[in-house]
Amino acid sequence: MKKLCWIVPSRDRVEDLEKFIKSFVDNNDTSDLFIILDADDLKSLNYCNEDRTKEYGEKRVFFIINNIDFNGAFLHILNYYSNLMVEKYEYIGFLEDDCVIMTKHFDSIICQHDENVIYLNDKETQPDHYAGVPIIKSSVIKKLGFYSPPELKCLWADKYWKDLGDITKSIKFLPNVIVKHEHYSFSNNSKKQDEVGKRIENLGHEDYIAWQKHRKSFYENIVNKLVNN
Repeated sequence: MKKLCWIVPSRDRVEDLEKFIKSFVDNNDTSDLFIILDADDLKSLNYCNEDRTKEYGEKRVFFIINNIDFNGAFLHILNYYSNLMVEKYEYIGFLEDDCVIMTKHFDSIICQHDENVIYLNDKETQPDHYAGVPIIKSSVIKKLGFYSPPELKCLWADKYWKDLGDITKSIKFLPNVIVKHEHYSFSNNSKKQDEVGKRIENLGHEDYIAWQKHRKSFYENIVNKLVNN
């Protein structure tokens, strides 16, 4: 098995995606990056043309064309494609396409650790009780059956990942590996809300209700499948 890969769903954000990929290529050593693009996202597909795909492939950046309708639920995209990768990589990381990686050799630093949950420093925009940039051990994903609880579509998973590491007493925060999340709602950029952001906000209230309703069962699942076995 290879050590580490990343899954990044992206839609209608070519400028963000290009900036993110550049930051990955500039700072990555050996990990693989999989960008998930929807088959009807023509703007992104046009950007990732044959010449660019060949160029990026040499830099460990690969594009997957998704034909499944996840109805805007990018955590469901993450679940689906992470389950395709668990037999190939020891760890699977999740990043959003509006992130910028700031630390050289960031993947080599991550690969020095062996906890169930490893997470990076995006604390400019994330509270301490969230793991906003998670890397999850594949054996954990296999035992649980998912990367993120399927009841969640877009939000609250970063709280779940932090609790997953805390409950299993196997978690590592890497303050020296810095990721800048350029979300429109943060003061670190001048972006305006786009259609993707609007869709996530619309799903956000549903996720909050699901989190409150299922939180206890989420924790029981972790204990039963990981702590007691």
